[in-house]
Order: sequence, then C-alpha cells, then structure tokens
Amino acid sequence: MVRNYITAFFLLIVSLAPLGCGQIDLGGGATSLDGIYVDARTALLQAAVSEDPITRANAMEAIGRTLGPSSGGILAQGLDDENVTVRFAAAMAIGDMGYPPAEKRLIQLIEDPKSDQRVVSAAIYALYWHNNEKYAGQLGTLLFSDFDLGRATAAMAMGKMDESSAVGPLRSLLDEEEVPGVRVSILEALARLGDKASMQTLESYARGYFLDLRLAAIPALARTKTPRAEMVLEELLGSRNPPRVRIAAAGGLGLLGAASDSGYNLCCEALRDPEGMLRRSYGNKQINPVEVSSLRQLAEISLGQMKQEKAVYLLHPFLKDADGSVRVAAAMSILEILSSLGHTTDASVERDSLPTAAPPGSLRKLQTSGGIDQFRSR
Repeated sequence: MVRNYITAFFLLIVSLAPLGCGQIDLGGGATSLDGIYVDARTALLQAAVSEDPITRANAMEAIGRTLGPSSGGILAQGLDDENVTVRFAAAMAIGDMGYPPAEKRLIQLIEDPKSDQRVVSAAIYALYWHNNEKYAGQLGTLLFSDFDLGRATAAMAMGKMDESSAVGPLRSLLDEEEVPGVRVSILEALARLGDKASMQTLESYARGYFLDLRLAAIPALARTKTPRAEMVLEELLGSRNPPRVRIAAAGGLGLLGAASDSGYNLCCEALRDPEGMLRRSYGNKQINPVEVSSLRQLAEISLGQMKQEKAVYLLHPFLKDADGSVRVAAAMSILEILSSLGHTTDASVERDSLPTAAPPGSLRKLQTSGGIDQFRSR
C-alpha cells in the first residue's frame, strides 16, 4: 500500500469475536465465498470515497490490483482527487492495470506545470504502458530533482517500465543519493532491471538496523526475487527480529511461493493480538497506535500473499474495522486470494456489487453483521 501501509492516524478498533486461524463464525453474516467477494469489493469501493486521504490512496492501489479494468472509472476519478497521494496512487494503478479512457487526463497532468512531480512520474509510467512513450524522456530530468519523493517516484517508474536504458541514469543517481529511503527506491528499480549489486544491497538493507528501511527492503527483494531472497526472508522470520519485520518476511516468502505454517500462524497472532505481540518484543517501551495499525495491515497483506483459502475467513471480519487502511488491506488480500484460487462470481453476484464509486447516501451496507458500519462517503 502507500508508504509501507503505515497510516497517519488511528481509530479505535471495532470489537470482534476472538480470532483463530480457521473459519470464523460471523454471527449470521456472509460466509460463502461469493458473499465474501461481494463484501470485499464493496469495502474497496467505499474506501475509494472515504473522508481520509490515506484510505482513498490505499484503495486506489488495491482496486487496481484486484478489480480489473471494469473499475477504471474509479481510478480515473482518483486522478482529480484533491490529495496528491491519491492522484499518484490512481495514476500508478492505471499504469499497472491499463485503462485507455484515462489517457487524455494523464496527458493533462503531465503538461500542467502545477502538477506534483510524483503525479507526473506516475502519469508518464501509465502512458508508457498505453503505448505512449512521448513523455518518457522527462523521467531523466525528474530523476535528479531537488525533491526527495520526486526522485524516488521517478526511479520507481523507470524500474517498472523495464527499459534497460534506465540502468545508467539510475546508477548515476545511486552514486550521489544520500537519502536512505530514496536509495531503496533506486535499488529496487535497478534490481528489477537485473542489477546484481543492487540485489545484494537490498538484502543487506533487509538485515539492517533501521526499521523503516528494513520494511521497505523486504518486499522489494521479494518482488525482484533476488538470488538469496528466500534464505534472507527465512532468517528474518526468526523471533529475534521485530514483529513487523517478521510479518513482512512471512509475506515475502508467500510472494516467492515459499510460505510456511509458522509464517501463517505468526500473521494470525498479529491479527488476534497485535499489541501483545509488540509488547512482548518491546518490553516497557510505549507502543504507538500507528505501530499497531501498521502491524495489522502487514499481517493482512502477508496473508494475501500466501494465497491460502482459510485466510479469507480470517480476514473477512476486518472489512468492518474502524481503521480504513485495515479495511482496505483485508479487502485487497481477500480478492487476491480468491483470484489465485480461480474463484469467480456469477453474473448476479457481480451485478449486486457496486460498479462505480457511489455518491453520498447511496453506499450499500456490507453483508457482515455484528460490527459498527463506519464507512462514510466524502
């Protein structure tokens, strides 16, 4: 999700029944896979019109990864969001998924001198995968911007465009880059393009000291499938590592097709008792609520990466959570798992779910019961 799934706020968690690692009694709510699919899809569409911009941004990425071109209109709406992070996420999702009707607006965003550099890079990336390379050269300029996030997003876009000609400029930037977070973005871009030295450096970052860098490097080395990724992630799953590192490693192993029962059970524990898990690791150190939210989101995402059907039932109640980013992570993982299992819904189920982002007052309630429905439109 956006910025390692760490939200900038925290709402009180909806009270849920004690969670195990199997199917959960939802008290009369939807328990069929068709019903859970509808709930997850609805949760994402409602999140896309949330009052919170982080929730909206996360929803844009999740929609692009799970709902396909039929949801392109929602992403196109995101290009005009008042929040730059939402616009960026929408443009990247359009590039990943493909949605030709958005091309005109993407061009306008690139040519608008007031556009944020992050949005411009994302729009260039999106157009590139729509066979429009006219603006690709601008990434070379953005790569050496004075704006940290401008450099990071330009590097990310270049890596995802899979052009070997980007290796030289990226290496030049890496030699000069001093901001650690930007370095991780450059390293992942180079690793995507096959640079062995960058792969090794990502592995070192994943084992490093600074938590934020570790959390950025772990999924990067899993996505780029570095030669020693599986070995490093198995090591990071060990109990001497911080909870979020262990959970991220479990998900990374899932991406590599090497998920384990121990990693799955660890994610279950993080969802069942995130504060307890953090406290056992931190001792008397005060726990920030954002850390709790981040751990829960990481656990949800990691379960999605493991692609096990039993996780669908574990994740389902979190579609009613008060934390918008937790809802989005649960919905995205449910839909990814169902897709990986070849689960398809019949036409009546698809018609019953929302085809586009709904205006205020028209959002349907989820089929789940027993939670506080705090979904709100903007």
